Amino acid sequence: YESFIGLKDPAESERLAGLVANLPALEAALPIPDEHKYLDRSFTSPISVVTLVYASGEARPAVQTIAFNLPNDPRVREAEGSKKVMLRNVIDAKFETILKPIAEQVLAPEQAAKISVDPYFTRVLMHELAHGLGPDYVTGQPDLTTRQALQDRYAAMEEAKADAVGTSSLRVLTEKGEYDQAFLEEVYIDHVADMFRCVRFGITEAHGLGCLTQFNFLRDRGAITYDEATGLFAADLEVIPVAMAELAHVYLMMQATGSYEGAGQFIERYGAISPEMQGALD
Repeated sequence: YESFIGLKDPAESERLAGLVANLPALEAALPIPDEHKYLDRSFTSPISVVTLVYASGEARPAVQTIAFNLPNDPRVREAEGSKKVMLRNVIDAKFETILKPIAEQVLAPEQAAKISVDPYFTRVLMHELAHGLGPDYVTGQPDLTTRQALQDRYAAMEEAKADAVGTSSLRVLTEKGEYDQAFLEEVYIDHVADMFRCVRFGITEAHGLGCLTQFNFLRDRGAITYDEATGLFAADLEVIPVAMAELAHVYLMMQATGSYEGAGQFIERYGAISPEMQGALD
């Protein structure tokens, strides 16, 4: 059981509500064949920005959640949509006391200096919105959910999918004029730093393992570079948009096909902490 008590910010919630109108276009823009898209699903997705006053039970673990997207039941999401709640004060606190200091430790200085809280907040929001995009059921098998098909590998792959799809969707929105290129570049840099924050949860935790597979895939594609002389990382801002879309495709197709074996092979290939990353974590 869990419980949250929060004070809603009506003005900020209303400002973000406009993003919901873009959800059908973002589903249509997913980097997968149309047969795997859910273009006729309910895109109802109210967004509440709140100041968290109190949390208890499962809502108050060692790792404090910064946002949530509920319900998880795909039948309800298909018919009625889902609701996003953003815990603004927790997001701000994590940025200032955790993400920003981590960025200063692991990123090249010129990139660490660029991150700011608004791109971080927006990327977290897009992560939550992305949970409502893409396959809920294995294509051609309407009674088999992606959660059932991927079993114990589902949670990590779904969290990673939400990251990759959410970040790629911000590129789509930037091309539509919702954000500018400088903002989008901050999102990419922020995401590289945030993967270090996330991997600290451990690879037995869904977010931690999901972030690790993203990080290693992006390094494999040259989207994240490493300077052996300094031990610092950087986002290659030319490569990372393309690599992130490719990564989104991988996770989405894994779900669309219900490939438990494919998910296992992907985790085996990309789910180990490299010496370079371990050095940064240390």
